[in-house]
Amino acid sequence: MIEYLKNEGFYVGIRTNGVLALEKMDIINSLNDEVGLSIHSLTPDINKKITNHSIIPDWDMIIKKIKVPLRIAIVVTRYNKNEILSLIQFFSKYKNISYIQLRCIATDERYEELKEDIDCYKEVTSEIMEKFSYLRDYYTASIYDVYGIEVCLWKTVATTINSYNYFTDGIIFTDYFVVEGYKKEIDAKC
Repeated sequence: MIEYLKNEGFYVGIRTNGVLALEKMDIINSLNDEVGLSIHSLTPDINKKITNHSIIPDWDMIIKKIKVPLRIAIVVTRYNKNEILSLIQFFSKYKNISYIQLRCIATDERYEELKEDIDCYKEVTSEIMEKFSYLRDYYTASIYDVYGIEVCLWKTVATTINSYNYFTDGIIFTDYFVVEGYKKEIDAKC
């Protein structure tokens, strides 16, 4: 599919949790757009609370082998909020990472359930804004220099981007809010 889309003139990137990255490195390095690594913790117990998996891929090896534009996305939650600055410091040593994106959990139907996580995002980003150097804005997001790497404070509230989200169970959905989009598609099949 990647080769077909590239041959049709599309830019093709991926967002991955890295579990299969080392096995698929040839495919990853054949992409013509950005690779986004979703890394929310380097601690198995915290990762389990966030993603329901305690597996921590060999990020050092994965990052070193990726040859295409690379960014790290970290969703700030109640579980990893105390780990965010150490994560940024860890990733700042890799020169092939373009930037780190701190993301706020975005939801259009579970606000009360996720309010604590949304508040943690505000707490972490306030600390960054207070302690580190502001560089510029990108759309509605501010970018800061944190330990020598650009960190984008990305609070998703709405989007005009078009994307297709492919899930490993074969579901393809176009809603940007992946969790809600996936839930709607599953509900429709039931």
